[in-house]
Amino acid sequence: MEEKTIQTNDCELQATTRKGSGQGNFVWAHCMGGCRASEEKEGYFNWDDAGYAALVKYDSRGHGSSEGSEGGIGYTFKALGGDMVRVAREIFAEEPTILGGASMGCAATLHAAVEDPKRVRGLVLCIPPPCYDKRDEKRAFMESLSSSFTKEGGYEKYLAVNRASRPVGLFAEAGKKHTWEPPAFISAEHAAHAMLGASLSDFPSQVLLQSLSSIPALILSWEGDSMHPIESAKTLHTLLPGSKLVVASTFTEVQSWPSLVRSFIDSLDHSPPAEVAEVEERELQRSLLKKSDEAKNVDGDGVGRCCCLIA
Repeated sequence: MEEKTIQTNDCELQATTRKGSGQGNFVWAHCMGGCRASEEKEGYFNWDDAGYAALVKYDSRGHGSSEGSEGGIGYTFKALGGDMVRVAREIFAEEPTILGGASMGCAATLHAAVEDPKRVRGLVLCIPPPCYDKRDEKRAFMESLSSSFTKEGGYEKYLAVNRASRPVGLFAEAGKKHTWEPPAFISAEHAAHAMLGASLSDFPSQVLLQSLSSIPALILSWEGDSMHPIESAKTLHTLLPGSKLVVASTFTEVQSWPSLVRSFIDSLDHSPPAEVAEVEERELQRSLLKKSDEAKNVDGDGVGRCCCLIA
């Protein structure tokens, strides 16, 4: 694996690139309170065998080993989408890229795709958070939580409640296999910034999402999670009519997600876009012209040879 530091406009992000044996460049963004390390331990979104050529995972601002920024604006879904575009450009330049994420990372993925749609080869959208009208119902709660983190002992109380909570449904099944991981915010202050940013955020407008309808998408959701309701996944499925929606009702079904992602990546068109093909053709022509000039210099009888090669 290769570690890389990505410089955004106001902080540094830490990213890891892992090579695979398949096709396609895949950039993945974790959920709020997550990070690369916690995802590895929890195993919910383990894409090690997902059939990519290269997988990039990075710690979002304010999480894991990345730096944070001040205030909630830098943590809005739109700003996080801009970070994702920066990561993809820094590592893959202008190469086509598959974008994906869970929860907060899913929302960031949608904003990244709207910002740079020509780059996107496919979308992997996991456990979408509440959106549109349903998100409006959550804003006051997120603002209150953000405010509580800034008070003495507030964040510690949140961690204690989080640790003591008992999972139900498919999460109870998952809890038998995975240990609790504390949220990976770099500090209580940045946890407050992230929660405030989430309260100010939503998916891109429905009109903008419909503009992505030609991009293949795989939407993965699970039952029994009010913070990641199936209704959000169904909304995305409606707005992206070419998408595939899969809803898991057991943790065993969640464990099949890597094979679904592999099949999805395998199904994508991995040929270079037209503009890349044109650049490659121009490079080939320049190379052939150079060889022709070299041949002229050697034997003086190269006139006309390159005409056949580049006609």
